[in-house]
Amino acid sequence: MILLIIVCLILLICELYTLKLYRFKETDNYHEINSFKKKLSDTGMVYLTFTCQNKQLNFILDTGSTISYVEESAIEGLDLKRLSCDEEAVNLGGSKTMKEYVNLILETPTTVTSIDMPLSHFGDAFADFKQNHGIEIHGLLGNNFFEASKYIIDYNKKKIFKPKSKKK
Repeated sequence: MILLIIVCLILLICELYTLKLYRFKETDNYHEINSFKKKLSDTGMVYLTFTCQNKQLNFILDTGSTISYVEESAIEGLDLKRLSCDEEAVNLGGSKTMKEYVNLILETPTTVTSIDMPLSHFGDAFADFKQNHGIEIHGLLGNNFFEASKYIIDYNKKKIFKPKSKKK
């Protein structure tokens, strides 16, 4: 019985130590991109604002999505090269279209991220968000954005970080 208690205590200590090791720590190797605490409490959603060719674009974080999307009407007037694809896509409204991509250069005051995003037609999917909060949503950021940008989401601190570039 005593042996069982000792083994359980050792396993508990190992588990606590492992959790401590894998918890994200803010260090000199990362800089804060965005704090979403106020945005989350004000709107119930987390969104990031970027600049693309001097136009402000708002994207909702959708960590459950594999792919990021941009609303086609949001990029009208921007000088972007469209890239075609032979795949079929289903838009938020349920209609099927051929995938068409654009390469977006999304900038914040401290970062630049280049990503190919499929065009989408959200229709009225975010109309309530705009009406209730005065913020127009131009797209969704899925996991491919976080892979490309190397952003780290710290849900406990309600902040987003990015590794600093290594000096050569």
